[in-house]
Amino acid sequence: MNKPLTIQILTALVFLMGVLPAGAQTQPPGDFADYQPVEFSKQMKEAGAIILDVRTPGEVSQGKIAGSVHLDWNQPSFRTLVSKIDRNAPVYVYCAAGGRSASAKKALMEMGFREVHDLLGGMDAWKKAGLQVVK
Repeated sequence: MNKPLTIQILTALVFLMGVLPAGAQTQPPGDFADYQPVEFSKQMKEAGAIILDVRTPGEVSQGKIAGSVHLDWNQPSFRTLVSKIDRNAPVYVYCAAGGRSASAKKALMEMGFREVHDLLGGMDAWKKAGLQVVK
């Protein structure tokens, strides 16, 4: 490749990089931040937010976050049931320790939910932080 052509290509790339926002091709649509328990408890109070508990019924019977909706991640009907939730509403999802809620978050993102947040450490971390649990 000759030098003038190389310079033209590099100039074009630099120009395009300045025109396009950083990360424009790699950013997922929507907001998908995860939160530690205290921040999660503050953020989930957002107007119209849905708090989604994806644990088993047995786990839920031991206590849950007030106002949460229970949809068991392990049930085959999970995707069908969660598809009835407004995709534009902010969703705050949690499980016992964080594994299932991470999987549920990924599924919600794939389904086109606009805003999904995971409780890091799940209900275990929530309780360790001394936050309220209702039965």
